[in-house]
Amino acid sequence: MSDSTIVHLLRHGEVENPGGIVYGRLPGYHLSANGRAMASAAADYFADRPVVALFCSPLERAQETARPVAERLGLEIVTDDHLSRPSLADLVQILLVRKAGLCSGAVIQNQKTGLGLSCNVGQL
Repeated sequence: MSDSTIVHLLRHGEVENPGGIVYGRLPGYHLSANGRAMASAAADYFADRPVVALFCSPLERAQETARPVAERLGLEIVTDDHLSRPSLADLVQILLVRKAGLCSGAVIQNQKTGLGLSCNVGQL
């Protein structure tokens, strides 16, 4: 049997944005009530998994999503500025969303959990 590492990637929950601003990586955007429920659901999801570290971007919405997971698992959040920098994978994701005919601000969500997921392979 070989050792393996599983990396879980979790995008922040829904953001409170009544003005419909394209906020991208701007600071100051926090989770909505639904986004806080998504973060709680993420904590439930990870509760039975052998997570040993939790890395997060410094953006408020990402920290607010990670906090319930960290509390549930008894982990410290390791904040890493690199996780909020744009990558080629971000551009590819935007292009794929546009090619699929979805609006550029569409949220791609896991239908089972309602959590938005994003894999920035350029950051790994």
